[in-house]
Amino acid sequence: MNLGTTGAIFTFALEREAKIGSFYSKYTELISNSSLRDAFELLMKEHEKRTRLLNRFRRENVTEMILEPIHDFDSEPFDIEITTPDTPDDSSLQENAIRIEESSQSFFMKASEKTTFLPEVSDEFKRLSTKAEKHISLLKSIS
Repeated sequence: MNLGTTGAIFTFALEREAKIGSFYSKYTELISNSSLRDAFELLMKEHEKRTRLLNRFRRENVTEMILEPIHDFDSEPFDIEITTPDTPDDSSLQENAIRIEESSQSFFMKASEKTTFLPEVSDEFKRLSTKAEKHISLLKSIS
């Protein structure tokens, strides 16, 4: 899908967040490693906050979203397909979470680059990218 407007970027971002939040919510209780479970609980809360933030920014920037076209930004590289085994283990869930957060980091960085005409929005996307980097580090630090 072509993300040709800021509105399309926000819509796609919110759809991603719904999938990601569902992943963390669904699998948190299945994790036996307490550190990983704590990380999933934290990330679930972070994604809830991110969803609220994205909705707020979308509401506050409606006029600008309609006026400014965005070129060369496609959703395909950032589509996340969450695949887990029928009986997921901690390792597979951790790997999925890392992949999800890496995709989020890339998506928000690209969104930041494409929305420089809205400095506040661009800065927020960059901040979300940085937070995703921290999430990746957290997940990778758990053994």
